[in-house]
This record gives sequence, C-alpha cells and structure tokens, in this order.
Amino acid sequence: MTPSSSPTTAATPAGRTAEGSPLLKVVRWPALDATSAVDAVVTTRHGGVSSGPWATANLGLHVGDDPAAVVTNRSRAAAAIGLPLGALVFAHQTHGARYQRLAVLGE
Repeated sequence: MTPSSSPTTAATPAGRTAEGSPLLKVVRWPALDATSAVDAVVTTRHGGVSSGPWATANLGLHVGDDPAAVVTNRSRAAAAIGLPLGALVFAHQTHGARYQRLAVLGE
C-alpha cells in the first residue's frame, strides 16, 4: 500500500448520538475520501451493545446475535459517519473472487 491508500489510524473521536448513545469508532481510507465513487469505513469492536461471542459491536444479522442489538449497533455505526441507518449497505462477507454491483438510487 502507498501511504495515501493506507487507512487512517485515528478513528472517529468518541462522542454521542443525538439520543445520547456512544458512537462506534470507525477507520477511514483517505485515498477513498478523494473520490465520490467509493465510501468505505471499518468499525472497531468497541461501542456496541452485543454480548457474548459478538461483544460488543457486531453488525451481522447472520451470525446468531440478538437482532435488536445488531440494529442498535448498526444505528450507532451510521451515526458515527453522519448518515441515517437506511443509507448504509451491509453485506454477508465471504472471501472469494465474486462481487455484487449495487445500484445507486436516482440513476
């Protein structure tokens, strides 16, 4: 990776949502911020409400975690990047060479 494509080491500062919930910390890639073609962030495992093996910031509905906890975690992730939950796309991650193209609303 070139320095400009490396993720930033500083996560979103700790803060609170409008409802007073803690924000999840996210890591961003400056090289992707320069384009409108791709927005990508990675969350840490801290700041969520999941417990047990999913503690604390699980975002996956497919792993057996409490769905209400996952929705809360996803809402906190959205708030951390300044977007409504409905603006985010979540995927079931698999490792391989296949991809899925997403349509952009309004196109």
